[in-house]
Amino acid sequence: MMKPFHIFIALFLGAFVCAQAELPLVIVDSATDGEGVFTYTVTLPDEPYLSNVKLFQVNFELEGITEPSPEPPNWVQTGPIGFTQYKNTAPGFAPLPYSVQFTHGSSLTNSKMGTVLVSFRIYNSNNEFSITYVNVPILIPAQSGGTKGPIQNHAVYKYLPDLVIHKLLMDKGKPVGLEFSPILKTHIFVEASSDLVHWTTVADLPDFTQSPWRNETALAGSGNFFRLRMDEIPRLEP
Repeated sequence: MMKPFHIFIALFLGAFVCAQAELPLVIVDSATDGEGVFTYTVTLPDEPYLSNVKLFQVNFELEGITEPSPEPPNWVQTGPIGFTQYKNTAPGFAPLPYSVQFTHGSSLTNSKMGTVLVSFRIYNSNNEFSITYVNVPILIPAQSGGTKGPIQNHAVYKYLPDLVIHKLLMDKGKPVGLEFSPILKTHIFVEASSDLVHWTTVADLPDFTQSPWRNETALAGSGNFFRLRMDEIPRLEP
């Protein structure tokens, strides 16, 4: 069962904004020197919306491997050559950005496009986590055909926020609500702050599907900044 995850989208008093359409979740850079050495760098970027993320496992399926990558610190290799799995054994999660590199030696010098299976854990404020798996495009050794010589590939997997803030609703010059676009039935919290550091919940909206949302009293006394917090796992796309 997927555990809750929090997405935060902030709105400045009086401003009309939309949430970013897409944000990077995992980046995989792959490269080959054209002589059978294949290098892969997996990175979790420093993304404030996903600060509690742990890169948990990386699975390679590669042909012609003669020298599997050495184990990076805190990583353990399992599985047969060519179907190699690396698992992160470090406790908790590392500060972002976090990168780990794997270098494989292959008897095949040509390359083609394939995928690597990357799994990671997303933690919530109670230290509970959900496990997410994504297939990210990479360069892999080619048995026949493919591309000769050195080549590089940069792949970014992104997540899509399920909330888009459209505007702050005003009444006689005072904020009274928000107009936003929730997707599916979601549990939404409206929070306010005067300094973008300390936040107070001003509304708890379980299974909220309708927008705009209006409060019975003006929100100005709660702060000058407003944000939405949603207890859902974000949607993913390559």
